[in-house]
Amino acid sequence: MAGDGISFEQLVKTYADDVTPRSLLDELLRVSAALETDDGYVRLLNRTYLPTPLDPVGLERLGNVVNYFIDTVDFNLQKKKQGEGRFERYAITMEGLSPAKFQAFDELIREKGQELLEILDDWLGQNELKGGHKLQPNESIRTGVGIFHFVEKNPEINEELVFIPGTGVVPAPAENIR
Repeated sequence: MAGDGISFEQLVKTYADDVTPRSLLDELLRVSAALETDDGYVRLLNRTYLPTPLDPVGLERLGNVVNYFIDTVDFNLQKKKQGEGRFERYAITMEGLSPAKFQAFDELIREKGQELLEILDDWLGQNELKGGHKLQPNESIRTGVGIFHFVEKNPEINEELVFIPGTGVVPAPAENIR
């Protein structure tokens, strides 16, 4: 965790200097995103960190995702000329998918979406300003990309559907519907 050269402690100081390395590691361990090895190393188990729902970090994530999306749409609505906007696209079926095709689409999104995000994340990591969070706002631009899968609710069914691997498309459990 600590030591000379690249260490977990040094990464935290560089990219998240407002938290302690121990508290960040404890959170990553809590959500099973990392493990601490017997020889003192930290091994990441997931490339992404997904907090539990209604966890304060999860609520912050919700706020960030909604903010980024709305800000992008707003920016694009106010652009002066074609081509000046930010990338914002979506693909949708107008007639719907069978449950089997929905499952195939979900699997495709998970595979290709994760693949694309990893390519973009690698690029960002290689080009990121080290210590950029300490620079003046006009010297460092915080940017990224998000991909999400939406499922339109059917008002005639009046319940949200979820896909469960091995089972198919079923009504969401009542406690998951808000």
